Amino acid sequence: MSKRDNIVELNDFLAKDQNFKDAIEQFKQAQLKRTQEKEETLRALREQKALQEEIGDVIATDELMAQPMSHLPTHSHLIDIETKELWKKVMATERHAHPTITLSEPLKIVSSKHFKDSKSAIAYYDSAEDVSAKFSKTDKVDVMCTKETGAGGDYTFCIGTVNIAQSKVGELWIDFCKKTNEVPEEATLFLQSKADKSSNRKRADALTNILSNKAVIENLVDYFEPSLVIEAKDYEIEVPDEDLDHYNKYKNGELVKALNPLQRKAFRNVLKYGPVSLLKGPPGTGKTEFISILAHYLYDKQNVSNILIVSQSHEAVNTSVERIRQLCTEYDTPLSIARISNKESAVSPELKDVYTGSIITSQIELFKSNIKERVLELAKDLSLEAEYLSDLYEIRVTILNSLKSAYQSIDQDDLDQKFSFSLEEYTQAFKSAMHKLKSMFDGNQDFWDQLEDCINDKEITVLNQLNKIDMITFAALNQYYGVSNEEGLKAKALINIALDYEPLIESQNANYESFLVKTRQLVCGTCVGVGQQSIGIANHVFDWVIIDEAARSIASELAIAMQSGARILLVGDQDQLPPLYSSDHIKALAKQLKISDDDLEDKLQSDFGRIFNSHYGLKASSELLSQYRMSPSIGELVSDCFYEGKLETEVVDSRGLSDEELKEIKLKRIVPDNYASDIVIELNSTVTWVDTGNAEHFKMEKGSSIYNPHEINEIIDFLQRIDQDKLLLNKLVPEPDSLKEPAIGVICTYAEQKNRLRKAFSLCEVSDALRSIVRIDTVDSYQGKQNKIIILSVTRNDPTKFPAFLKSPNRVNVALSRAMDRLVIFGASEMWQGVNSNLPLGRVLNYIKCRENQTLEYRYISKRAIVKIVQNNPHINKNRSKKYRKAGV
Repeated sequence: MSKRDNIVELNDFLAKDQNFKDAIEQFKQAQLKRTQEKEETLRALREQKALQEEIGDVIATDELMAQPMSHLPTHSHLIDIETKELWKKVMATERHAHPTITLSEPLKIVSSKHFKDSKSAIAYYDSAEDVSAKFSKTDKVDVMCTKETGAGGDYTFCIGTVNIAQSKVGELWIDFCKKTNEVPEEATLFLQSKADKSSNRKRADALTNILSNKAVIENLVDYFEPSLVIEAKDYEIEVPDEDLDHYNKYKNGELVKALNPLQRKAFRNVLKYGPVSLLKGPPGTGKTEFISILAHYLYDKQNVSNILIVSQSHEAVNTSVERIRQLCTEYDTPLSIARISNKESAVSPELKDVYTGSIITSQIELFKSNIKERVLELAKDLSLEAEYLSDLYEIRVTILNSLKSAYQSIDQDDLDQKFSFSLEEYTQAFKSAMHKLKSMFDGNQDFWDQLEDCINDKEITVLNQLNKIDMITFAALNQYYGVSNEEGLKAKALINIALDYEPLIESQNANYESFLVKTRQLVCGTCVGVGQQSIGIANHVFDWVIIDEAARSIASELAIAMQSGARILLVGDQDQLPPLYSSDHIKALAKQLKISDDDLEDKLQSDFGRIFNSHYGLKASSELLSQYRMSPSIGELVSDCFYEGKLETEVVDSRGLSDEELKEIKLKRIVPDNYASDIVIELNSTVTWVDTGNAEHFKMEKGSSIYNPHEINEIIDFLQRIDQDKLLLNKLVPEPDSLKEPAIGVICTYAEQKNRLRKAFSLCEVSDALRSIVRIDTVDSYQGKQNKIIILSVTRNDPTKFPAFLKSPNRVNVALSRAMDRLVIFGASEMWQGVNSNLPLGRVLNYIKCRENQTLEYRYISKRAIVKIVQNNPHINKNRSKKYRKAGV
């Protein structure tokens, strides 16, 4: 054999050897890293002078946005920044959370197309994305600019309002322009809706209160500082077993539900140590049940007056409060609730009756319905007949006010026009009013003569006509009852005063919500929602503040509720979704702190995680570690890969167990034996990774989202096979009128993958029964939810093996831990081997492959294997997938 033949053979051998390929990949990555480190060192030297500035100085916006991130090397002393200083800088840079543009040329001033005597401007910017598309057409969006001052600081001012309809990619149209001459060249402008501005103000005010030591708990910020050695206060509250046994549930004399030992330990710890208590609740460990029992116990045994419960999402608030209410009903415990929200649609049907908007509306209607009776009660004091006051009231409210309401609806351009029957709404109201007047003054010819002259006067304006009708009618009524003008004016003034109360009680300044917050036992809403100005949350004191999903909230969101609590319970899990910061906000904050991306990611861990892992947290924190959601194999995978093996599974797989054995199982969830299938072979194992081969993902032309058409095809094929297996499908479809979650959840790591998968699913040929049990969404919208079957669309398959945000364990943890009975992962396994093998998905893949030969619970199906299985399986309809493939997915 020649040397050349040896080389060819060696080359073929090495090309197939995974270890060799991994070594080459690692070498390339190391070379790339060394090159980047050299470049960063050179940049760092050039910027050394700038880095001598004091950390606390605020860098001007324009300068911040101009500096590249790579100019900022890591400094250990910066990593140790105090929580108080971090919060200040988060607050100072929060304006960068809004969409921004950088001017590519000076503002172009133009005449407004819609508003006379007003100037508009065109702001040109370089981008492939239409920044105005981030807002709805009804949003009022201000364009803000930040400019340096001579004193070294900066100030922010508004230069106008975005014309969303006229704006397009690269051009932002601005109406009602002002101070345009103060906008610097190449300035960075940020866009802020009215709602965003209100939200920012509420959060900033609350955080300022805490930083200024104005919260109910003294020095509250210090509890979030890991470097401080603070001891938790012992409230000396003891909870006997019989108090907790009170919440046991029985069925036919058998115990079916009870707090487990770890929940009991956490319950006692939360009450005993504070003033800030922490509860870590991994997936399926019963956080909602814990909160509901704690709230009831506080009312029933601790005699607390009021509790504030908030969360990141409306759904979490609704779920917790519904359960608390149910528990209080079961134990005959009186409970008054105020559910706060600026959107009635966000309030669950079960809480509509305690929604503050509904309560206020019903009280206003009751007040309005009683106004006439209260006016008539004063007839004797005015020495007037009750019938006169009744008719005068009727004329004022039913006739004249309806006319004035119709008048106010007239278009602005027609306000001063002469009376015309072309104004349809006013015309109808006018005709109705004339009909009612006829029934009251049918025999008064003088009245009708005057009224006719008024109507026929074509030179009179609408408003003057209304006033004249008022005078004519008032005089005719006084004449009919023999009431003097002076007496009539007094009666008229009384009715006007009564009617003036209507707009007053409906105004935001009536402070009804603030009154409800002050007088109700349980107040609840979202973290930001309870900060509405009409509520004045900072002026109230709550015995307990309970914040659910606390690990997802940034400091300013937590602050709104925390500032008002005498005791605080933070409930969350720092190993699930982290606080959400926009990329612009992170960029500005990193430059403020003069640290790199990785160090910033460490500093932006949740405040919940910061306090949980501190000296104070050693006593003040508790963990719930018994999970009741995931089947044993899923639970063990999640526990070992994300919780250091700490999670205990209180779920039993029914396969292989007899009926007698199942009857002996107590206080555990039982996974039904429903998933055996000759068609959907992926469900025969509890956890399955389906390799989607080497098909790469695609990136959107605009934005950063990606999608993977091949993966979409594989998932649609999988769903169609479930639809084909009618026995399996019937077991997954819930009973009629059931409110259960859909049986199948498809979780996408990217929004564009979700959009395209939804479209493909809507176009493919499947039954309505299957459509009714499938939910497709992103991982960020899935925390707190669960499904019997979870399908994870990994999506990402980069030839450079760049993992992007999937290097973080949090989102992967959330995605996998939503699964109750079955977990099926669709992804390119090659992407998560080699250099990425120690990343979360790499660990998960390795966990499955290492166990598939030891147990049938885990299975890895290669791309080639799945093709063969489908082709050789006589039970599978090979023609089922044609339609959706034509849809251009």
